[in-house]
Amino acid sequence: MAVKDWKVWWMAFAMTSQVVALSFNAYFPTLSATMGFDPTVTLLLCAPPFVFTAIMAFVISRHSDKTGERFWHITVPFLGGIVGFIIAICTMNTAARYVSLFLMAQCYAGFVVMYTWVSNSFPRPPSKRAVAVADVYYLDQQRHVFVERPDRGGLRSSRGCGFQRGQRAVFAGNTYSLGG
Repeated sequence: MAVKDWKVWWMAFAMTSQVVALSFNAYFPTLSATMGFDPTVTLLLCAPPFVFTAIMAFVISRHSDKTGERFWHITVPFLGGIVGFIIAICTMNTAARYVSLFLMAQCYAGFVVMYTWVSNSFPRPPSKRAVAVADVYYLDQQRHVFVERPDRGGLRSSRGCGFQRGQRAVFAGNTYSLGG
């Protein structure tokens, strides 16, 4: 049943687009290193954006559960991430680049809500739900095939980062067609 349901494939495509767009996290220290600090400080600067994101993910997911709305709770953090990428590309100012790292990391707050949306989209029968959720989660992890490591310039000249930005646009259109 799950394999024949178009929503399973559409959700899988949405999750895959989102996971590809979030793959910058594997190279977050590289992005942080573009600010010019020594390696120890660079690694220490990686933690605060994700601590802030964890707090925001909790707040956003709780609000999403209370209101029962998913689309805007996923899309708004992603729009913040897009702004962060634009700032990182456009300037080498240290303060602006650090703020951009916080904005980029906010994409994960929307990612948490997307997991809930996938899980809630296939309520019955339980066997269909189990297969649908497993398929979506399996397919979203195939992103490793498409993701390229940013070069020494961080976000300034990497085709992989351009692909990730493109995936944000694909993901936004996909989620809009699902329920926006």
